[in-house]
Amino acid sequence: MFEFSITPDKQFKGNYFLDYNNFKPMSVIASLHLNDRILEIHDNFRFVRQSNSNVYDVALRQTYQPQYPNGRNTYPVATYLSDSTFFLRIPGFDDDLSEKLVKAHWKEIMSRPNLIIDIRGNGGGSDEFYQPLAKLLYTNPYKCTGIKWYASEGNLKNFEETLKSGDINNGDEGRKWIEELVKAMKQNIGGFVVHPMMGGDEIVKEDSVYLYPKKVGIIINEGNGSSAEQFLLAAKESKKVILFGNHNTAGVLDYSNQVEEDFPSGKYSFFWPMSRSNRLPDHPIDNIGIAPNVIIPFPETKQLYDKLDDWVYFVRDYLEFRENP
Repeated sequence: MFEFSITPDKQFKGNYFLDYNNFKPMSVIASLHLNDRILEIHDNFRFVRQSNSNVYDVALRQTYQPQYPNGRNTYPVATYLSDSTFFLRIPGFDDDLSEKLVKAHWKEIMSRPNLIIDIRGNGGGSDEFYQPLAKLLYTNPYKCTGIKWYASEGNLKNFEETLKSGDINNGDEGRKWIEELVKAMKQNIGGFVVHPMMGGDEIVKEDSVYLYPKKVGIIINEGNGSSAEQFLLAAKESKKVILFGNHNTAGVLDYSNQVEEDFPSGKYSFFWPMSRSNRLPDHPIDNIGIAPNVIIPFPETKQLYDKLDDWVYFVRDYLEFRENP
């Protein structure tokens, strides 16, 4: 949510109420561009004035080059930096991009001792889509903290309506997964339940520990949240991994499985999480984030796109010097 007032220089001053920071206001400046078609929140978001074509609006928003860049305009990259180091940039875990890149460049990754994974601006997605990367990094069994589901009347209704509509992923297995959770919720309305098919905390043990890569540098920033942070927690368990950056991640992981409901007016939507982590209350991530192991001394690149910048080369040189000090 934003509040704005116009200034004499045709810009807008206002406040942005951060949903993941207890709605504490953050001062922002905004301006209009491209014949008033683009509203750009400086160093942050940009919005397109709605036309009669959603395709046109999306294309315009995606290709518009910000006058005040937000650092989120990153594209996938897979390339070798030297005979010793391969580089992957994964902007999100919304689809199977990471799996496709790992498969396409498997031989190149496996023939080099160092791997850099750049996830700057990766706000998450789904845990299933980072699994190929996690297996590359694995060195030893570790505990993965589980979740509990809030058995509210609303959450129960949400799952029951999903069963009725038949809009379910993974076919019969997905239906069974929801049915078992519904049964558990009905037995503890108003409380928290562990999914009968998932259990609580689990020990992750992979079949293979790969010889290469031997060292993995992961580049992070404050744009990492949700499943990207869950990936980092798994990565930190590996003896191969070092986290690089100059800022903690966003810290938006403790509450998960977000759902949405429209207000009766149709103008606003309400989002809420249906589950919470077993880390709570002793080991929270929200509003704290995950810290880098090594601070990168260079300023962040705001218009990253598919470029290789000082951050990438710093991590490459750090890993290669550790290999041959």
